[in-house]
Order: sequence, then C-alpha cells, then structure tokens
Amino acid sequence: MCALEARTTQVGSEALIRRYLSSYEGTEQTTLELLQSTAVTSVFESELSSRKKWLEVLERSYSQGIVSEPNIRLYLYRTQEISSMPLEIAQRIAGNPDKYPRYMINIAEERCRVEATSNIVPVADIAARDSWFEDL
Repeated sequence: MCALEARTTQVGSEALIRRYLSSYEGTEQTTLELLQSTAVTSVFESELSSRKKWLEVLERSYSQGIVSEPNIRLYLYRTQEISSMPLEIAQRIAGNPDKYPRYMINIAEERCRVEATSNIVPVADIAARDSWFEDL
C-alpha cells in the first residue's frame, strides 16, 4: 500500500482506494490508515449513500485504533465548507462520539451548531411580528 501511495498523486491514490479497497474488512494498519484518510474526505465529497458507507469505514478503522494524520483537521477546515457535511451525517457523528476521531466530532458539532443558529429568529423580529410594543 505504501508503494502504491508513493507512486501516485493524492487524487490518484484516493481514486484507487475508493475503487478497490472501500470494502476492505481486514485489520492491516497501513491499509486502514489509507482508508481512514480517504473516508474523512469522502464524508464531505461523495453522494449521501456513499458518504454513509465511508462513515462506516471511518468507524471501523477508528475502532481498530487508527487516527488519521494529525494535520487532517487543518486540511478539512481549509478545504471543506462545514455546510458540505450533511446534517444527517453530522448528527450521527455528534451522537456517537466514541466511534469517531475528535476532529470529526468537532466538525460535526460545528455543523449542528450552524444548523441550529440558522433557525433562530431574533427577538426583535418576534416582537415586531407579534406587536409586543404597540400599546406603549
């Protein structure tokens, strides 16, 4: 696996991993590390059904003690919009913090927070709508 990754670009290696290793069920650490790195970005970039599959890969690799490279969190913050993580995926991650690396939990919590705050109606708008101060 290391030879494969060393001989291709990141995009090329992720494409090969997605195509040939997405259903890998083994416990070999290097392969799980590559799968987890691919899973992390795929949770943001794939179709929803594919995202769920990659979330399971992330769970499985994390349960084996694999945590992606330490800089992946910074990479995600720089390259991914928080809103690109579907709310359903964010809720699943935030609701099961023992199954995911901390950086994924942070992103999921932020996504849930963004969703919650987008639905907040300012008190001034409610007061105007409900005519709270008309009699004053």
